[in-house]
Amino acid sequence: MTSTEGNEKLINKRERACIRQRLHRANSDGPSLGAKREKDRDRKRLSRVNATDEEKNVVRVKTRDRVRRLRLLQTPWKKQQDREKQRDRMRLARFMEAEDGRQLHRDNNGVERSCMTDEEIESFWEERDGEQKKLKRANTLKNQEKSYFSSTDDDVQESDGASISACVADKLSILCIRSSNKLE
Repeated sequence: MTSTEGNEKLINKRERACIRQRLHRANSDGPSLGAKREKDRDRKRLSRVNATDEEKNVVRVKTRDRVRRLRLLQTPWKKQQDREKQRDRMRLARFMEAEDGRQLHRDNNGVERSCMTDEEIESFWEERDGEQKKLKRANTLKNQEKSYFSSTDDDVQESDGASISACVADKLSILCIRSSNKLE
């Protein structure tokens, strides 16, 4: 049995239980529910009266732990175990569905990136770092261009040919064009 078949069985079982509960609620009216609750309370009261000291201690410990968890806003131990089991099942299902040893890699924020091998992951991070550097360079150049556009012709200083070629090499063509116009 594969993990997906097991998951489907669990899902079907939960759906059937929900339907059964809905039907039960729909078929039972108010007075009968009240009578049922009263019956349950009486049964529990009788079981407490007839309980031995050990059974009473067990009940006290359970209620004390439950109250402590509620005070500390902790999830019950059983629910924590269920969450861990669910996470393990999901990891196993993801690993079983992955092909050629590829796994789903997740970024820090938990969003699925893609199926990648280790080599692809390394190249991805290198490419991403390169793209970020290019974006930073482009943003600084845009900011410099904006500052040059806002300056007047009087603010631009005259320069010789060597500095103009240096400007072109630095991709500051706007300053170079303005300074060359001033030289002519």
